[in-house]
Amino acid sequence: MFKNILFVVLFFSLTFLSAQTPIWQQSYELEPGLENDDDSRGVISDSTGIYLITQTWCEESPCVGIIKLNPEDGEVIFRKKYTYIPPVTSMFSGVERCLIKTMDGNYLLAGILYIDYEQSLFLLKFDTNGDSIWFKSYVGESKDVPNAIIESPEGDLFLHSDGFNNDGITEIDITKLDSEGNIIWEKQHDFSDIMFNPAHGGIALTEDQEIMLYFSGYAIEPTDNSRYAHLAKFDEEGNLLWVDRLYQEQFLYGEVLKRLPDGNFAGSVMIDSFIAEPIAINNLPMITKFDNDGNILWEFIPPSIGRQYLLSMSVTGDGSILAYGQMWNPENFPENYQGWIAKISSDGELLWQRGYFLDEMPAAFFKFRDVDECPDGSLVAVGTTEIVETSNYNAWVVKLDSEGCFDADDCTGYNNLIVGTEEITLPESDNIILAPNPTSDKQFHLLAETLPPNAEIRLYSSLGQLLFTEKWIQSEQVFSLPNGGLFYVVVFSEGRQVAVRKVVAVE
Repeated sequence: MFKNILFVVLFFSLTFLSAQTPIWQQSYELEPGLENDDDSRGVISDSTGIYLITQTWCEESPCVGIIKLNPEDGEVIFRKKYTYIPPVTSMFSGVERCLIKTMDGNYLLAGILYIDYEQSLFLLKFDTNGDSIWFKSYVGESKDVPNAIIESPEGDLFLHSDGFNNDGITEIDITKLDSEGNIIWEKQHDFSDIMFNPAHGGIALTEDQEIMLYFSGYAIEPTDNSRYAHLAKFDEEGNLLWVDRLYQEQFLYGEVLKRLPDGNFAGSVMIDSFIAEPIAINNLPMITKFDNDGNILWEFIPPSIGRQYLLSMSVTGDGSILAYGQMWNPENFPENYQGWIAKISSDGELLWQRGYFLDEMPAAFFKFRDVDECPDGSLVAVGTTEIVETSNYNAWVVKLDSEGCFDADDCTGYNNLIVGTEEITLPESDNIILAPNPTSDKQFHLLAETLPPNAEIRLYSSLGQLLFTEKWIQSEQVFSLPNGGLFYVVVFSEGRQVAVRKVVAVE
């Protein structure tokens, strides 16, 4: 059967999702005792299972891993590898604030991809079976790095990202999207009158759908080359209402904002301060509770049990706050950085604080990137070890009780996470090639004169099968297709990919 083929622009990427092999009630490696070069990025636990996001490798390209675990015993339910046609683009998962469960019972992940060395942002929505519902990239939309994404009660999405304006100046982007990732509106703010290089941070909504941001930026005055945490409020259309400078920062991480069940907000940051005991520390984790107008209700710095580095924060069902990251105490762990979690009540009181170490590991950096509360009140914490000698990463998952204990009978300030050694039988990975979606109406006909000389086209099915290869003739070409439907054309010149196009076959 002959079909007429129309070529329209579509930018997309390679996603290649890999897996992890846990040993429940023990610390996790993908394969016990082996280096796997996986970096845990985020986790969601609900009644259907535990969904772990990792940064991993697909052959020689960085890609995103999604693994589903049984919450009862940690058994791997599935490992899936998602590949986009053709497999040429690096893909990086966003941080834990870029992973959410949506109101329709599915999941949304934001991340970074590279198309012909151009950095862009992507959104991937997947279901409880790990199957893609839709995938969208935002090439040319000045959205380079996702910081956080949230969902409104109406089902719309609000994305907070970093980007650059036409003058190459760093700016904060706020984008409202519908439930399918289509842009409703977007606003850019460079705050050039008070700061430069605004970046990172978190986003939350008030009851009136006004937008709160907690982020970092270099102050213009004083000119001490210091970063400060800022709290800003915007109206429901993304227009700035006010911005306040709050704390001088030591590190550019830890800026998170979460809405609490009582309608107020909790923000976290690493502040530039100093204490002398138990060791000299010039940066401290700070948790602050704000109301809708930005008034500070309380501030809390966890008691020092070493150097605590706050990487992020989450909120439990009762409104308590989980702060987590890594810590270092030269008296206990002279060579290693260890995992750290603290739980703070909604009134700003410390409920508990614990360190987590790997007694049998060589010198390593161990940290928790995300902690989520399970439906039964227990905690699932995902982390990463970096072996000092080799710089290899291992992804870890630890199931803890509601008090943060790995072993309830031995739950002092430090928890030894025992490494399992038994053999693990891994399920085979499911290889799925996804058909990405166009992200906007910025589509145009692919003209032959826009292509380099001696261009070659390769036609793929939506399952990634190469149907045939031939020289380019004209922009509207007739091919013999087996069943019609959705296809992709990849254009090569001198062995290098120069374009990718979505193909709609019509009668």
